[in-house]
Amino acid sequence: MDRAHAAWTAFILDGDPGRPRYDLTARTTAVIDEQWSTTTGTGHGDRVPTTP
Repeated sequence: MDRAHAAWTAFILDGDPGRPRYDLTARTTAVIDEQWSTTTGTGHGDRVPTTP
């Protein structure tokens, strides 16, 4: 089983995304590549969260 599949399986089973949980302030996102990491923000300064 590859690492991405294992991460999705763990998330489905226990709700743990394996990184800090997403919130609108930090906007932490997982970067899945040869080395996994996280980044904050979107890189798109023009995107503003909206409330439905």
